[in-house]
Amino acid sequence: MWLSVKALLLGQTSVRLNLSANLVSKILAALVSLACVPIYIRILGAAGYGVIGIWATLETLAKLLDMGLSPTMTRELAATARRTEEAQLIRDLVRTIEVFYWTFGLLIGATIMLCAPLIATRWLRSSQLSSGELLTSVQLIGILILCRWPLSFYSSGLNGLERQVLLSWMDFVFALLRSFGAVVVLVFISPTILAFLGWQIAINILNTGIIAASLWWSLPAGRASRFRAKLLIRVWRFAGGVTAIALVSMLLTDLDKLVVSGLVSLEDFGYYTLASRMAGTLYLAASSVFAAVYPALVRFATEQNEAKFAELYHLAAQMLSLLVFPAAITAAVFARPLIFAWTGNEHIADNTAPIAALLIIGTAFHCTGFLPYAAQLGHGWTSLAFWTNLSYVPVTTVLLIVFTRRFGGEGAAAVWLLITTSYYATQIPLMHRRILRYHARRWYINDIGIPLVACSLTAGLLAAAIGPTTTRIGAALTVGLAGLLVGTAGLLATPLVRKELHDLWIQYHARTIKIRSQARERSGS
Repeated sequence: MWLSVKALLLGQTSVRLNLSANLVSKILAALVSLACVPIYIRILGAAGYGVIGIWATLETLAKLLDMGLSPTMTRELAATARRTEEAQLIRDLVRTIEVFYWTFGLLIGATIMLCAPLIATRWLRSSQLSSGELLTSVQLIGILILCRWPLSFYSSGLNGLERQVLLSWMDFVFALLRSFGAVVVLVFISPTILAFLGWQIAINILNTGIIAASLWWSLPAGRASRFRAKLLIRVWRFAGGVTAIALVSMLLTDLDKLVVSGLVSLEDFGYYTLASRMAGTLYLAASSVFAAVYPALVRFATEQNEAKFAELYHLAAQMLSLLVFPAAITAAVFARPLIFAWTGNEHIADNTAPIAALLIIGTAFHCTGFLPYAAQLGHGWTSLAFWTNLSYVPVTTVLLIVFTRRFGGEGAAAVWLLITTSYYATQIPLMHRRILRYHARRWYINDIGIPLVACSLTAGLLAAAIGPTTTRIGAALTVGLAGLLVGTAGLLATPLVRKELHDLWIQYHARTIKIRSQARERSGS
């Protein structure tokens, strides 16, 4: 048994196992993290939780300097890891990119710390935290981002090697330590935002070190790796394209947080951060599916196996619809009882629910675009996503400023919903003119449309039938029942997923019969 577990964790695993491990570990990690949020808010207050939102915003900005190296690492290792003759090349490529990555990380951390006085006095406003506390918090955030910066690079390498079972469970363990450890620190040591950030720095240093060691241990054997600058020529075109996409994508997906944080109070930004946190949980499903199928899509594209590519594309798209739409639509329709059941605070629920409903639906549409984007990257095509996103930037910027000034956080959330739904009429149709040319109708109707309509109708009927509740238990039961029924409707609307589950059950049943038969033969002999 130990040998099979060891092989599962340390060996190369299938798309099915990778997806299962990603989903289970990330869902568990999300539940742990979300369970701790009410404790953070109760101890730190809305302003303290707003500082956590500032950390998330600055970290997102810092990821722009990734220079496309993380997705490049995934693509290169997925395409070449099985070629034993290129083992040394792979090791040298990892070392070369690693040197650049750490250099950028040091520059980012130093820049944030040097700019901390400006950020604390000119950007942030709070009636609960002193200027000194804000300054120290921003400085600690700079150190924290430096500690976490290399994680995406090393994780991308393990994804490309298809060691995702190992990576998933390591991520889950450290999510437990980050969340529960922070609660212990706040409750028993110091109930301050500075203590929270100090714990995050300590645990993320350990996290980065272990993930880095795991990547190097998983690489093909060879001589000592060395830095070879000329290897960057091999990947610069793809990396540059991904960097450009990341830049304009950030302007579209995170500009709202920058605008809101500058135009409203830190307390109101705390509500917006909470709503964003709720919407962001949908990315757990999207990133899990993307990470599991992307290396396989790269292989099929490299082998020019169009049939396998299309088969995996549609299966993954329906899986994503099943994972995203039921959760998103339930959370949006029942946003207030969900937040009340979660936090136990009616004031927070009233202020957060309208924003959360808009952000969640917008994020759901954004998540369903992950598979078309994976298809583009699998073929090495980066220009479409870049130019499409770039064309959105000026309009989005103007809309965010105007709507946020007039409607606050709800205005910014409405702009996000508008932008994400418009992709269905712009980038995705253009993609299907070049990749999977005769599959657009199937994607729109079977993979997206039918599950979306089924979940929306079910949630709407339930909202009309279920009355309001005044207790946390009642709210939790209402949301739980609605989620179960909407999820059932989603499953009925995704036939490829049902077939996959049926095949899994048949395989499990056959394996069980085989094991029992072998056991009877051994006992009889």
